[in-house]
Amino acid sequence: MVNNILSTQDITHFKIGENVYSAYILSWIVHRVGQIKNQDIKSIFNKDDKADQVQLMKTTRELVKHYSLYVDGDKKFTKIKDKAFWELLKDA
Repeated sequence: MVNNILSTQDITHFKIGENVYSAYILSWIVHRVGQIKNQDIKSIFNKDDKADQVQLMKTTRELVKHYSLYVDGDKKFTKIKDKAFWELLKDA
C-alpha cells in the first residue's frame, strides 16, 4: 500500500497541463478557506447543486481555528478538531 499526503493552498495546484490530479484524490482535509469557488466545492465534495455549494462555501469560510472538514471517499464530511503543535509537545 502506498499513501501520499499532498498539501496546497489552492486546489488549482493539482492541475498540470492536461492532468488534473485532484480527480484521483478520494479523501480531503479542508481547513478554513477565505476564498473558495464553486468548482472547488464540486471537486472536493462532489456537489452539483448550487444551494449545497453555497452552504459548503459558507461552512469552509466560517471554520473556527483548529477545526477542519474531513471528506471521506464517499464524499461524506465530518467536522474534526485539529491538533495544534503545542498539544503534540504536551502529549510527548
